[in-house]
Amino acid sequence: MNLIPQQQDAIRRLRDVLAHGREMTGLNDELILAGGAVRDVLMGRSPRDYDFCIIGDYTPALDYDAVRERLLKVVAAENAEQVAVFGSGREIKLEEYATYNSETEARIDYVFKAGLMDFIRYREQPRTGLQQVRLFDACINQCWVDSEGLHATPECLNDIGNGLVTITRNIEQDSAGRVEALRVKFPTHRVITLDMQQPLKWD
Repeated sequence: MNLIPQQQDAIRRLRDVLAHGREMTGLNDELILAGGAVRDVLMGRSPRDYDFCIIGDYTPALDYDAVRERLLKVVAAENAEQVAVFGSGREIKLEEYATYNSETEARIDYVFKAGLMDFIRYREQPRTGLQQVRLFDACINQCWVDSEGLHATPECLNDIGNGLVTITRNIEQDSAGRVEALRVKFPTHRVITLDMQQPLKWD
């Protein structure tokens, strides 16, 4: 993957952010940085927030209560490093979203939000970064940073390079709001189905 110097610098910064997330959670290879922030760097944008995904087979360290306890200890403490790394002067509070009601997000086991950071665990318990991003509903988000560096699926690079947002799986009619949200987020991109033949339309 050919990156310009500015992107290389941004990826190095994302790796620093990943290291900070791992310090906060006490996790190592089980934590990756995936989706939006990595996608933004590949598109030449500045990330606005950071999605960490917790991967791997179940262990007590990945349990909801265990992750929550470790995050609470960090968030409760005054940590100047958080301000230095994320450039945010906002007070960081831990918010919890243990269940999701919409069909699209029913795959998510739990989410913790701490300032600009989301820590997400999927019910499928993906074992690798690739398995994790394959669960995302748009190919343009199928990219991640782990201990080895930057990764992106061919479909992700195709979307970014060709101004597309490809829906990766069937979205029910009641999830039209998700499609509209993608259109708003990527106004210059064309939202299409996985077969890349027809634009995705809702009547």
